[in-house]
Amino acid sequence: MSYNLIEIADKFIEYINSYDRKSFKHINQEPNPILFRLLTAAGFENRNLIIGNLRGFNRDQDGSVVGYYDINEYSPYIVQYADGRDDNFATGWLDSVIKFVLFNTDKTRPLDEQLIKVIKSSKPLTPIQ
Repeated sequence: MSYNLIEIADKFIEYINSYDRKSFKHINQEPNPILFRLLTAAGFENRNLIIGNLRGFNRDQDGSVVGYYDINEYSPYIVQYADGRDDNFATGWLDSVIKFVLFNTDKTRPLDEQLIKVIKSSKPLTPIQ
């Protein structure tokens, strides 16, 4: 399936920049369709988004939980598989892309070009047959 990555990148940047850095984490609304298009273009097909905070656990050498950390520090959304299981990797990826747009300081190239490179590098390679 072909995606117009320029359109996806531009609309995602516009969506993220419509919020300030502090308020985006606290939005309480249905996800914008551009988020699904972005996830699909990056290789995370058939995913759902719910509002929430996903935590990972720090474990001691014996496996006991000694603390936790937020996987989606900047994103208000948890990415889930179609069957309802949380997708920690996709949630972290979405969070990192949101952070990338919010805090990007590289002015040498347009932000949409940089984001397209991130999306392309996230898509899994086609297996060798």
